[in-house]
Amino acid sequence: MDNPLAQSALADGEITRLIHSSYDGNKQATEQLMQLVYPQLYAIVKRQLRSEPDDMTQQPTDIVHDTYEKLEQQYTKPNNRRHFYAVVSRVSRQVIIDHIRKKKAAKRKGDRVDLEKHQPVSPAVNIDLLDLDNALQKLSALDPQAAKLMELRYFGGLTTAELAEYFDTSLSTVKRRWNFAKLNLLKILGNREP
Repeated sequence: MDNPLAQSALADGEITRLIHSSYDGNKQATEQLMQLVYPQLYAIVKRQLRSEPDDMTQQPTDIVHDTYEKLEQQYTKPNNRRHFYAVVSRVSRQVIIDHIRKKKAAKRKGDRVDLEKHQPVSPAVNIDLLDLDNALQKLSALDPQAAKLMELRYFGGLTTAELAEYFDTSLSTVKRRWNFAKLNLLKILGNREP
């Protein structure tokens, strides 16, 4: 299943139970959790990497494993499946950004991504992924919810419907928040005035 929030209520309860057991140190629960969520983690990362250049040296599998290693180092136990996928979005963002920083340091050239591949609202905007990460940090200082929405949409690959479920709000509110967040992000990036 490609959409993490589209899982059944049974899977939701099972994932939540395994998350709690895993973060409490149960290695068997950790293995079961990874088997259960791996397809969703892989889909999230694969969606993200679609916008990366063809010479991207790191494969989705490598990023998923690096993401999972960082998740194991997290001290905050996610409350439920939705919170877990929010943490996954943030951590996978960090893993991808770290990889690009290393690559950029080696090449002294940034990788560019197409923000519009994730939500066609206006003509495509080509953004350096490191600049996007810095802009999200600035947006978070201004409006944490807008930054979280951008992170979940871009790095987590959540659809508008999944975002509405995550934020427990309507589709129209998510669309308005997305446009607001995108305009402010572009303003921060200096590409266009809102």
